[in-house]
Amino acid sequence: MTDTTARLSLPWLMPAQAQKHVTVNEALRRLDGLVQAAVQSRSETTEPSSPEEGQGWILPEGATGIHWDGFADGDLVIWQDAAWTRHAPGPGWRVWVIDAGELAVFDSEGWQGLSSGGSNVFAELGVGTSPDDANPFAAKLNAALWTAREEGEGGSGDLRYTLNKEGPENVLSLLFQSDWQGRAEMGLVGDDDVQLKVSDDGENWKEALRVDRDTGEADFPSGIRLGGLALLRSETRALLDAFTVPAPSFAHALAYDHLIGTLHAAGLWDKLSGLWVLWAHDEQAARVNIKAPESVATRVSAMAFVPGAGFQGNGSSSYLDTGFNPATMGDGIYTQNSAHISTFITGDNGGSGVGNGLVGQIGGSSSNTGAFWLLPRRLPSTIRHGLNRGGEFLDTTTPQDSSAGFTLVSRTAADALGIYKDGTLLDTGSYASDGVRSASFGIASAIGAYSYATHGAASIGAGLDEDEAARLFHALDTHRRAIAIV
Repeated sequence: MTDTTARLSLPWLMPAQAQKHVTVNEALRRLDGLVQAAVQSRSETTEPSSPEEGQGWILPEGATGIHWDGFADGDLVIWQDAAWTRHAPGPGWRVWVIDAGELAVFDSEGWQGLSSGGSNVFAELGVGTSPDDANPFAAKLNAALWTAREEGEGGSGDLRYTLNKEGPENVLSLLFQSDWQGRAEMGLVGDDDVQLKVSDDGENWKEALRVDRDTGEADFPSGIRLGGLALLRSETRALLDAFTVPAPSFAHALAYDHLIGTLHAAGLWDKLSGLWVLWAHDEQAARVNIKAPESVATRVSAMAFVPGAGFQGNGSSSYLDTGFNPATMGDGIYTQNSAHISTFITGDNGGSGVGNGLVGQIGGSSSNTGAFWLLPRRLPSTIRHGLNRGGEFLDTTTPQDSSAGFTLVSRTAADALGIYKDGTLLDTGSYASDGVRSASFGIASAIGAYSYATHGAASIGAGLDEDEAARLFHALDTHRRAIAIV
């Protein structure tokens, strides 16, 4: 038989022991220190010079003093009868720490604080797992239940789960993960509109739903399908709202919606400053900038419109002024070293002189500093262009029998150019950029010349690589075919 108890090391009374009161008093002294235990601190490292009777401390690492130097880190020491009583803690010991206002529990790793601030306010809490600084409340469960306290139990029968953030610019959301990667986020993300976003990789997010906090209107930026039927995304509705003419057929509207969705999916939407789909059902609808529907191109010299085909130039005076000036509009998309312009010709219409299918800066000439222009067919057989470069231009070497089709010139660096026809790279070029000309982007006119061709679409924006040029062509060509079917 041992001389002390197993858990608190209280001394046993032994058979025929003399002065039994000494043993009993020692046991009572230990119980007085350990039962309902409280200590002054577990962070104080300096031994107090005049502790009061019954006061205790948990010794932190580095504790020093005449007596504390001989004790171990984590010891519970109590000043009793003008001396220190040392207790080596065991698993499960619980002590209230007065200066921190917290309950500390001893485990295999030492003393762990369970609460702070008093009144059962926990700084960290783990249920089935350990909390940390990033997740002070952590739970690892297979099921959880929140249920209202019923009236018969003294409650109201209601349950309202309240979440709050500091201000509109902060985030308040529920983040849903799969294998620790984000897949959906719902809440007030960076503003006070309700949002629902989804992701397939945890990094790139697509906004599926937004509910306006002022109007209560629900918007579906990525589109919506009901019973397999695709309804219209917000950009499409904005486009249709900009039409001052009779709305197109629903099938035609879906074609616009599919085009916009394709541009988003291909990563092209944010690389476009302007996109004009001129083969529309009405000339006003054709002049609306799909990327910025509040902007509508102006017809100059009564440029002829052919529904389903586009605008036809007269080779002498007529053109479209889009109103977009890349030097002054300031959208940060079209820049000196990242730029493209394109045109989709639906009818070559012959013509002579400088050529056919011209788009680019209105007014000036190819010698202007920062000039931007594209000639899909310069008689007899070349594509000629100048993109943010004055005094120089470049001709392709691949023969061009017609200007018809999709022609695009793209600058992806200070001296890197690509020339594309129907999404295929025809040629590369190199002339250094020297600025961006302050001029409006024109369709069927550029650098003082005019086009005979029928223009079905045109675009201006950031530089596109080979894959992006191909995706833009296929998106427009698919839309063109859909409109023709309609």
